Amino acid sequence: MARLLGVNIPRRFNRKLVLVLVVILFLIFFSQLIGNSIDDDEEWYKHPSVYFKEVTCEHDDYTEKLFDELTEKLSKMFEKLGISYFLCYGSLWGALKFQKTLPWDRNLDFCVIYHQIAIVDEQTLYQAFKQEDLNYYYNSRRGKYVVTYKIVSAEITIFEKIGNHVERVGWEKRLFPHLYLNFQNFPYQLVQKDLPRIKFNNLDIPAPHQEYEIQKYLYPDNWWKEIYLI
Repeated sequence: MARLLGVNIPRRFNRKLVLVLVVILFLIFFSQLIGNSIDDDEEWYKHPSVYFKEVTCEHDDYTEKLFDELTEKLSKMFEKLGISYFLCYGSLWGALKFQKTLPWDRNLDFCVIYHQIAIVDEQTLYQAFKQEDLNYYYNSRRGKYVVTYKIVSAEITIFEKIGNHVERVGWEKRLFPHLYLNFQNFPYQLVQKDLPRIKFNNLDIPAPHQEYEIQKYLYPDNWWKEIYLI
């Protein structure tokens, strides 16, 4: 006879008890994973009231300078490697509205298509980041590279072409496709070759075709709302 929390448990129940505890732990883990899913990661979408209202935030001159430098470093790296890239998420909003990083944005956002970055081997990619004095790691759950430079950072999100549209990569998307497919995909034609360039952080950076069109897919519930700085 075994004891659990001071209570005698017949041995024939031990295996069932362990199984129940494993199931409970799995459910707790699963609920935590869902709670910290892509919805929570993309705060623009999860908490529009934070981003689509009057805001008083502003980056200091030093931070803006570093965002400019990081933009230039990533742009140079992509072009040297021959990888097509484009502004997306918050950085596209910043380019369309202010021609720079949004005053309250916490990082830069670039996107690439999987079949284009996949042709570059990991060692070449590592050397490219190193030459630009950038630290990085790959977030396999969310399918993106997280890049740091001094006190600022950037995210390089990877999309894969599936038929006539593209979707996020990453194992979380495989497990919970319903969390992604509603607002983490868009028509491939919006990011096909010959992308237009748009002013961003004092550079001309590739952006999706048709300006705001891609934001209608990424932010279907609030893409049209205006932001007012005070």
